[in-house]
Amino acid sequence: MDAYVQLALMAKAKLVFETEDTFLSFPALSPLSYPPGDLKLSHDGIATARDLARLSEFARITNQVPRGAVAPVEEGEYLWDICSEALALGMPATGTLSAADQARLDEARAVLYAPSPDGHRESTPALAAYKQCRDAQVVAVEEYRNQQFTAESATDPAEKARWATVDEPRLRQAVNAAEEAWRTRGAKAQIEGAMQVEQAFAARQPSLAWDAWKADFLGDIDLETDTDRIRFAPTTFTPGDVFDDAWPRFTIIAAEMAKLASEAPPELLDIFGGAAAGGDVESVSFEYRSVALTRSWLPKQLFHSRLWRLGSEGGELSSGEKPLNGRCPSYVTALVFARNVEVRRRQPATASQSTTAAPGTLLALDPTRLRIESAQIKLARQAPTLKPSAVPVARMLQSARLAVRPADTATLSALQPVTAARSAQLARSDLLVVRRPPMETPIIPQPVPHPTPPPAPAPPQVEAPHDEVAILAFICRRIPRCPDPDPSLTWA
Repeated sequence: MDAYVQLALMAKAKLVFETEDTFLSFPALSPLSYPPGDLKLSHDGIATARDLARLSEFARITNQVPRGAVAPVEEGEYLWDICSEALALGMPATGTLSAADQARLDEARAVLYAPSPDGHRESTPALAAYKQCRDAQVVAVEEYRNQQFTAESATDPAEKARWATVDEPRLRQAVNAAEEAWRTRGAKAQIEGAMQVEQAFAARQPSLAWDAWKADFLGDIDLETDTDRIRFAPTTFTPGDVFDDAWPRFTIIAAEMAKLASEAPPELLDIFGGAAAGGDVESVSFEYRSVALTRSWLPKQLFHSRLWRLGSEGGELSSGEKPLNGRCPSYVTALVFARNVEVRRRQPATASQSTTAAPGTLLALDPTRLRIESAQIKLARQAPTLKPSAVPVARMLQSARLAVRPADTATLSALQPVTAARSAQLARSDLLVVRRPPMETPIIPQPVPHPTPPPAPAPPQVEAPHDEVAILAFICRRIPRCPDPDPSLTWA
């Protein structure tokens, strides 16, 4: 796909999916696309070695540390390693709770958590409903933004009028309905009130929060080992049945591409370069859906709390500044999936042609266009296609699809180079030799055949939909300065 189109696509994705404390990281150097069945992950449903391998590979993809708009290529430190070391070396502040305060804290935690058979804390039905309704509200807002940006870029007055009178009211109503469901069925006020109590009382006796975080991540229990003897912490996403639902459609049209490319954020222009307008793409559209990652082992409050420090000597995981610096300046919290890609192109003197494309082509950028001087980019330039050592997920999930089929082998065998001898032979056999008939043979005039009219042009072909799903982007949460011990607390 043209770099110009990809720049516009990424710019719009940032407008739709980013929030104040999140950013998007794109797998541009290692596009990731899989059959939907390979993404139906369940820690409880591991039945074969392949199931375990898929769970391990997905965990390693989603727990690398993102540092910018381009997702990491090489495997580095994983989130579970950083979390485990912080819990082992960190020290909480000191303090105590009164009996009355302890009772209020226990009451708040009972609203949020319930003990699980394996010793972890798991969400109560009330907290699970809260998260489900919150995620539905996020999806509704994303679809509103998606169509809003398209309508604002439209040049057709009819399209703008349709947005103002039909689409905008409909989508706003969907957002309002999702927010109302979050308030009522998701018990928003009750759950967030319990969260505030837990946070406030944790500051009075930080060791309680620290002990709870350490209980959430038990290395001997939470870390699995796959068939290659690789340790990982299982990571899945919610909702798990997302592939069975209808997805909204993400579309960028030519007029919107021009606007988005010209107004792309500086970080994208710096990375991908300012691609000039051009090409024959009229629109690109695909179905999309965002999903939240679930990690039962990750105490997210660890990265935002001021109740602890890294030992008596201090230290930090994140500087909390831009550009992102530190050992763990951010982590992936959600994914944006894409499927059923349709590219509409202009044809000379004919109607536009619509074809389907593999979702993985959305971000398959030419690494030579990138202007980042880093080891990751140099690695990608040496191997513009996916390397098993760099992207094990692609190796595992795409190996079956990339194998050469017998029919393909036969076709390749038939397409051998034409040698010089064979070329001369073909030339001799194809010569038109005109022989004059014998004089005694009368020459009978033959009717002059009318030239055969050229065949009518074939109608545009639409390829069959590609049965695969791509990861369009990682939604990443910035980590503030961490740890950032509160000087007003008491430290041992």
